[in-house]
Amino acid sequence: LVIAGGWIEGLYLATTIATQDSEPNEQLFDRIAEQKISLKNLQDLVSAYNDENTLENVIADLAMLETAFEGVEITNEKSSEVSKSRGVTTIGGKTTNTMTKESLDEIHRVVKEIRTRYVS
Repeated sequence: LVIAGGWIEGLYLATTIATQDSEPNEQLFDRIAEQKISLKNLQDLVSAYNDENTLENVIADLAMLETAFEGVEITNEKSSEVSKSRGVTTIGGKTTNTMTKESLDEIHRVVKEIRTRYVS
């Protein structure tokens, strides 16, 4: 619960700042978009500790956020390079996040609703 609550609070703060900025902050947009991956990991963690169905409300809240994150696209471009002189393979890549202002607004709306219930 502490991990889920902390993550929701962090996402709430980030989306609040991002939605209030007059000009989009691309780095902040990227960090928020990346939370789509963290959300999946958090869902798995919460589900693992839901032995007696005590976390069903949290699981439902995270599912609402998963729906809100559907507008976010994350693409990974992988590359590798072999150095013939050293015989070393270097693996790298680039991640591209795509999130519209509408998607951000929806994520913010949902996370604000969840946060409001948790702090009330």
